[in-house]
Amino acid sequence: MMITWVLEKNIFDNEQALFSLILDKGHKVIFKEYYPFDDKGNAVFFFDDTTCGVFRGSLNLARYLKNMCKLYPGVIYENDNYNCSTYFNHFGKFCLNAREYMIIPIGDLERQLPFLFSKLATYSDAIFVRPDSGNKQFTGQLIRRSTVESDLKQIKFYDPDDNELVVVSKAFSNIVAEYRFVIIGDEIITGCQYNYKGKHDERKLDSDNISDVNAKKMASHILSNTTWRPDDVFIMDICKTRNKLYHMLEINCFSCAGLYACDMNIIIDSVSKLAEAKYKADMADIEI
Repeated sequence: MMITWVLEKNIFDNEQALFSLILDKGHKVIFKEYYPFDDKGNAVFFFDDTTCGVFRGSLNLARYLKNMCKLYPGVIYENDNYNCSTYFNHFGKFCLNAREYMIIPIGDLERQLPFLFSKLATYSDAIFVRPDSGNKQFTGQLIRRSTVESDLKQIKFYDPDDNELVVVSKAFSNIVAEYRFVIIGDEIITGCQYNYKGKHDERKLDSDNISDVNAKKMASHILSNTTWRPDDVFIMDICKTRNKLYHMLEINCFSCAGLYACDMNIIIDSVSKLAEAKYKADMADIEI
């Protein structure tokens, strides 16, 4: 069955490679820029009939398509499932930033800083703050005792709503490597390294590299010891620390996360197969 892949331009570094591979496999690609608040310019995303397809692009366009389009399953992004306050309930004991943390409204962050430093900055001069929401209104960052004002200013630059929740946790500066795995159900279909010693560094996993093997083992261990999944297909990030321990960093939705050096052939085949199965099953239910 031909699957329609909707790819947003200028979002991911490997979009051209993905575009070519999808066409080579006999599927259709809609490849277009997104113009916020321009319904006429975005009319290409409307279909006469419900279309079997998958979206990859920005969170902004993901929300637009999820509400306005007949693409199915389309946007693979159950929004609230990627909130830390949701997935910590299921994956928290494996997650680096869920070992000791608090969740508070960002509007109360500055007032609570003395208390937060006393509880969470026990072996450093910093705490780590990130959005609770998977929409990531700002990038997670450190707040240091010595640079509180400038660090808060950096967060406020993104003008988050005062009622937005943030996760405040201990700051970890001992991360050596970061890995990304694409998961369907209980199976890791592909993965890669994307960061090494604080620098972006993409490479395919090496079965002879013990760090790569252990990172994948950690992801498998998490899947084997949990039953909850945020989506049928999702992204799990694993990190390695200097003391050679492995933890989950976070989860991300498939539709809006970079794939880095993951195997594109496997991703296209596996996700297209999943999309076809879900489409056929749901269309059958509609007919009944």
